[in-house]
Amino acid sequence: MARDDYSWLERLYGDLYQGAAHPLNALSQGFDLGAQAIGSGVGRIAGEPFPGLFPAYGDPRASLLGQDVTASLQSPIHGGGVSPGAATTTMLAAAPLAARAKIAAPLAEEAEAAKIAGGRVAWDPDQERWLLQEGKKAGQPITNSPLDLPKGQTYPNLFDPNDPALAMRPAGAGQFDLPRGQMKKGPAVSDRVSDLINNDDVRNQVIDYVKQGMQPSGLAWYNTSPVLDSAVRALGPDQGPLAYQKFMAFTGGTSPQMKVPPNIRTASYYYWRDANEKPPLEGRLQGGTDAPPPIYGHYVQGLHMQNVAKIAAADYDPLAAYDPTVNPKPPSFNQGLLGNYSPVTVDMHAFKLPAMLSRDPRFLATGVPKGAPGYPDFNPREAVTSGEISMDEAFRNPAWWEEAPHPQKEYPALEQYWKGIAKDLNLDPAQAQASGWIGGGDITGLGSKPQTFAQAFQDRIFNTAYRTGQSPQDAEKGFWTGAHPLLGVAGAGALASPALQQYWDGRQAPGATDQGGAPQPSQFY
Repeated sequence: MARDDYSWLERLYGDLYQGAAHPLNALSQGFDLGAQAIGSGVGRIAGEPFPGLFPAYGDPRASLLGQDVTASLQSPIHGGGVSPGAATTTMLAAAPLAARAKIAAPLAEEAEAAKIAGGRVAWDPDQERWLLQEGKKAGQPITNSPLDLPKGQTYPNLFDPNDPALAMRPAGAGQFDLPRGQMKKGPAVSDRVSDLINNDDVRNQVIDYVKQGMQPSGLAWYNTSPVLDSAVRALGPDQGPLAYQKFMAFTGGTSPQMKVPPNIRTASYYYWRDANEKPPLEGRLQGGTDAPPPIYGHYVQGLHMQNVAKIAAADYDPLAAYDPTVNPKPPSFNQGLLGNYSPVTVDMHAFKLPAMLSRDPRFLATGVPKGAPGYPDFNPREAVTSGEISMDEAFRNPAWWEEAPHPQKEYPALEQYWKGIAKDLNLDPAQAQASGWIGGGDITGLGSKPQTFAQAFQDRIFNTAYRTGQSPQDAEKGFWTGAHPLLGVAGAGALASPALQQYWDGRQAPGATDQGGAPQPSQFY
């Protein structure tokens, strides 16, 4: 094979990305699309959003070679400046023939595995796994969500996403605030948040981003009336609302550190367990050894299991399960989903947007999560304050910023901050927060499509229907009746193969280098 022979890339990715001018461009598009779907630790380089390529949980090889390429070429120490796809294809194009041949084999098996996973699957309630139904690997469990719906595959909407009523809070929903904690000693508000909320320039920037996110989905984001209607269609007017409330409670309980699409997917698993009268899982935080199937797991799954157990013990009432003065975010999120738009969900994005716009190094983290540039020993706050890197570089990497406010001396003040912005724009507080979430998503690393919660829920119904060979109506009923949980949506190459795992494990040996001498992340960190 000649050095510039990319036929194997063309065979693997040509049918997925036929519009690409060159096979390497096709692969680049594939990595970037996959990163958008499964990545965590989103950053911005040269004004363009790029997601980090580590999946939030599960098989860390899911993004093939893009992880270490991104880690090396986007490292703040090494220089940075390219997208994951460009970084990957740069490495492949420069790799000696022997190295490229070594890469090709696991890529080929990966593509085959993904193709099989793109076929029909069935839920095995005993194994609590989705199993492949066809091909030479039929009966094997999938380790991540199958691919998104094929191009051209559509279903009629289960609700009208353009219904103007969705841009208003649901009729009849009670509006009330939640109690917030106060510091027993010391200042009521931290110095950094006190400075932030009094910074008019930052506030005006936040308002601009809220305005950008109001349409098409910010105002309607929290309106889950279509999800309630879905439950009623499946279970009737008596049981439907109860099931809806349970699912919303589990959604709030599994929301920490989760993007919305996988949050819905994961909550559906705990709903399935409850619908089938299975006891709550007990993870390490509860002194147990339980774990959900990888497809429904997460790096903070221990917290998810603990939250779900609390919710079940409180008769599915998050307001009884949590003390909102100590743990304010989950019950606030749950209330928003149920139509109470008065509390503000000060999640990582509502926190990061004004914090990052302030460019205040006090909001920078002292460590970075797995998959973020600089992991595991990079200290962004120290690097910026010492002058090792610029604030501009830090601003392009939202994973380098702290993710949550202090529950007593920061959350209440930031909630009032968002309420004030909502009042200025004549919005409900939850609408302002959701609009800022969407409008400022490129800044904070949102990584989710600008769609409402109800639209994201519908996507899970559609994908589950297609992959199981059901109609959307049957998949919808199957979920609500407890026949199966929902599948998520993932990008190309989201299922790692055994050959790729073996290849990756070899590359992860201390001091390892590729056969052709390709650089490893450890050489730059």
